[in-house]
Amino acid sequence: MRILLDTSVLLHTAEGNLPKTAENLLTEDGNTAYFSIVNLWEIMIKIMASKLDMSYPLESFTNDLLIRGYKLLDVKPAHIYSLPSLSDMHKDPFDRLLVAQAITEKLLFLTSDSKIAGFKDDHGVRLGFDCSYYRQTSNP
Repeated sequence: MRILLDTSVLLHTAEGNLPKTAENLLTEDGNTAYFSIVNLWEIMIKIMASKLDMSYPLESFTNDLLIRGYKLLDVKPAHIYSLPSLSDMHKDPFDRLLVAQAITEKLLFLTSDSKIAGFKDDHGVRLGFDCSYYRQTSNP
C-alpha cells in the first residue's frame, strides 16, 4: 500500500509520536510512505511565521525522511487540475492539494483531520486513515 502523510502526521512521525495503529500501517511490509513538496512548503511557511519551531534545518528533516525510505512526491499539473472535484471538503489550501495528490496518485492519505478522513472520493479511492480516531474510512 502506498501512503501519503499529511503535514501534522509527518511531523509527528519525525518526533516518534504517532498512534501505534498508524505507526504499524507505515512500517508494515510492502507499504511505502510518501511525503510531498506541499508538506515541505507548509512547514517552511509555518517556520517563517514563527508558528513552528524545528530543532534542525528543514533540509536535514527532508534528508532524514529520504534515508528512512520515504518517497518524495512532486506536484504535477494533474494534481492541480483535480482540485475543482474536491468541492468544499476543506478550506486549507495545503490540505486540499495533498488530498488532490492522494486521489490522483491513488494513495491512502494518512491524516489526523477527521474532516478529511471522512471525505468520500467519487473515484473509488480510499482517502483517509484518521489518526485521531483510529479508524479507517471505507468507500461508499
